[in-house]
Amino acid sequence: MEGKPIPLPAPARAKAPPASPAGEFVALDGEAYYRIRAYHRLDPFLMSLPSDTDLWMFVASGGGLTAGRVDAEGSLFPYRTVDQLHDAHHHTGPVTLIQLTLAGGDRIHWEPLEAANDENPAVERNLYKNILGNRLVFE
Repeated sequence: MEGKPIPLPAPARAKAPPASPAGEFVALDGEAYYRIRAYHRLDPFLMSLPSDTDLWMFVASGGGLTAGRVDAEGSLFPYRTVDQLHDAHHHTGPVTLIQLTLAGGDRIHWEPLEAANDENPAVERNLYKNILGNRLVFE
């Protein structure tokens, strides 16, 4: 697969993303979440996702993660220190790739969560964590 990076066009009525991060409670799919708008403008931070079993997960705000069962020996992904998790999004964590086929047959690939889109006014970044703390949504 070969793609070309493209500039993201601004919608006709694009609103600029918040100048600074802002938090608020919102409903998402009928469940209460805390949303941080423009979370990518904050210093990197670490989140834990608890479970009612022996499973554990730590997720960096940049997308790197580690998870496992019981202890570090039961890791599903490499057990790393916090600073390494902040750099691990290239190896573990969520990736979103969108492929568009243009009328002429050209294919365009776009990675919306890529750092190159951080200051694009057409891209709004939000982070949601539900009230129980066991669900996390990158938007």
